[in-house]
Amino acid sequence: MKKKLLILFLTLFFSGCLDEKPKGDCAADADCVGRAHIDCEGHFMCIENQCIWNCVYGDVVGKAYNKSLNRAREFVRNSPSYAFDGGNLRFIDSSNLECRYCWRYDFAFDSLHPGYGNRSNHDLKQLITPHNVSVVVEWGVVVWARIDSEYDMINQRKIK
Repeated sequence: MKKKLLILFLTLFFSGCLDEKPKGDCAADADCVGRAHIDCEGHFMCIENQCIWNCVYGDVVGKAYNKSLNRAREFVRNSPSYAFDGGNLRFIDSSNLECRYCWRYDFAFDSLHPGYGNRSNHDLKQLITPHNVSVVVEWGVVVWARIDSEYDMINQRKIK
């Protein structure tokens, strides 16, 4: 009997059935089912191991929302501040703006040093620094982006 249990355990383990679930709320969209949300009609999606609410505006607008979200995420990932020493990018929230294909996306990430932009020519302190990022996408184009409400990511300069 012990031998059969051991064989069953090893079979399940090596087939991936006993793999540890990724850290976060979910591993798949199905893990988010049953959660409540009141802002709009829609459904939860599992994005980067977090259950994120996705408003359903109709097929065309829903696709535009998802493309804009991906555009905003890639903009942050490719920005000098994130590319220099950023990591752990997390989607936080989104909101509709006044035009039909306009959204604001909020993210958070951590950097290994304080400051913004490419800081390779600076004397840097080793200090993990959390950042909040807001990105506005209109008709698929990033038109506004800020880190910590202090740094203009498009023009790469501190806000006066």
